[in-house]
Amino acid sequence: MFFPLFLALAAPAAEVVPEDRIRLEGRCTYNQEVLKHRDDTVLAQCDAVAIDDRENDTASIAFDLRSWDVTMLRFQGKMTGPDTMTVRQLTLRNGTRDEATGSCRIFRVEGRVSVVSCLATMRGRAYAANIDVSHNQN
Repeated sequence: MFFPLFLALAAPAAEVVPEDRIRLEGRCTYNQEVLKHRDDTVLAQCDAVAIDDRENDTASIAFDLRSWDVTMLRFQGKMTGPDTMTVRQLTLRNGTRDEATGSCRIFRVEGRVSVVSCLATMRGRAYAANIDVSHNQN
């Protein structure tokens, strides 16, 4: 279930070298295939994403809800490619942080970020965030 659910979160796009740090606005959206799993997967609400690619190939991808001034989910891990991260840790809105397994992908169209999608499991529970920024400037 884990891999097909991740594939359903977003469609692939062109890969390019990522920026060091970006913040984008958009909206978390989920297609019908993903929504079928909402009983066993926490689907983040968000309207912004912050991607912090640090030196030693580690990164943080935070999905924020600006109207609440809060980070809903923060995925942290190791960059395994220009637009792919293996998740090693997850932080929830309430501050709970623990080891996690999963992955994040940055999808691009014509070199611009269009979708950022993450799926990870922590303590036996699945967490997903999928933000569409394709209609906003980046």
